[in-house]
Amino acid sequence: MKISEFSVKNSLFVNLLSIFIIIAGIIAVFSLNKEIFPNISFDRVQITTVYPGATVNDVERFVTTPIEKELKKVDYIEDIRSASVDNLSTIYVKIDPNAKDKSKVVNDIQRAVDNAKDLPEAIKDPIVKELQMKHIPVIEAAITADIDEFKLQQYAESLEDALLELEEVAGVTRRGWRDREIWVEVDPEKLKNLYISFEDIMQALKKRNISIPAGTLRGREKEYNIRTVGEFVTPEEIEEVIIRANDVGNWLKIKDVATVRETFEQENTITRSFGGKTINLVVIKKERADALKLVDKVKEILKDFKNRSEDKLTVYTLNDMSLYISRRLNILRNNGLIAMVLVMTSLLLFLTKRVAFFTALGIPIAFSATLFFMFYAGMSINMLSMFALILVLGMLVDDGIIISENVYRHIENGVPPREAAIRGTQEVVAP
Repeated sequence: MKISEFSVKNSLFVNLLSIFIIIAGIIAVFSLNKEIFPNISFDRVQITTVYPGATVNDVERFVTTPIEKELKKVDYIEDIRSASVDNLSTIYVKIDPNAKDKSKVVNDIQRAVDNAKDLPEAIKDPIVKELQMKHIPVIEAAITADIDEFKLQQYAESLEDALLELEEVAGVTRRGWRDREIWVEVDPEKLKNLYISFEDIMQALKKRNISIPAGTLRGREKEYNIRTVGEFVTPEEIEEVIIRANDVGNWLKIKDVATVRETFEQENTITRSFGGKTINLVVIKKERADALKLVDKVKEILKDFKNRSEDKLTVYTLNDMSLYISRRLNILRNNGLIAMVLVMTSLLLFLTKRVAFFTALGIPIAFSATLFFMFYAGMSINMLSMFALILVLGMLVDDGIIISENVYRHIENGVPPREAAIRGTQEVVAP
């Protein structure tokens, strides 16, 4: 007995099953995560190493080559490719698709990079990153105000802390942010008159700006860790550093030969939004987080933050990926409603209202079953899955209209309605 024939002859069971599927699909709609793209692993690992001030040859010789030698000792690596440019080494490692435990391979790659020997002291720690679509930016917040950059950064840090408190947030990336620096601008004429060299100033600052452990002090009941802390915090502390002194009590300080001021690092990238310079915070969601719900929470935080700020802040939202998800969900919903109307209209022209209704009901039943399966399989509603659902919706509408035409044709030929429904369905679903 075929499915179409079984469904017609056991209508009570099929109707109850259809009701269950529709209820399960409605529950799945509200339970499924909404995100931009599904989590995809590219089986690739990127190793980035910054070597400030180095030429291409130096980067290739002292950074890229030593790391590649260590990587060759790791199993389940299919391919290694590298690119060396001024100040930067980038290595791409492709993991063998047959590797059973890819996370272990990534950990082995990390250990191999850590074991690379004879790397220059000037390089920054290599960054090993597995290329995945797990953590995706969902929205970007830009803040600006008619205040100095120091105070604007305080607001940005406060907003960043508020965003990181959200459970769905994996991290926040800054754009348009400049790290603070303290500049010591030396007067060459004063150095010449006082017989002081740049090396003397550098050594004085280096010896004073320290933070080192000094051992352990054990008592009868307690044990204390001793640490010498002398790191600079303010420009005034640097100004008071003694460069040279004598037995008489005379000394020469930094402020006598240089000007010390607090500023920011050199700006390599200018971030502007709506015509003004801003600090942007890019919110990155966790793998299992719902993009739509997260964006709503972020906008609530931005609204509350703006109202609580003492200064007149301007807060923008950029690159809101939830708009694309909502737009495609609306397309899917509208197309579904239009399809129901079209199918119902075409069926009412040929069949009774009862038969037309239950025939058109196949569209939401099919979608409910699909959504329930997606929820059970741990899938999500994303741009790709919604595109597939929209395509399938058109196929369901076509099949519904064809079935109704077949059923009507059999009824005109004198076939009973129940048998006509079986034959009309079989002609569509039969291979």
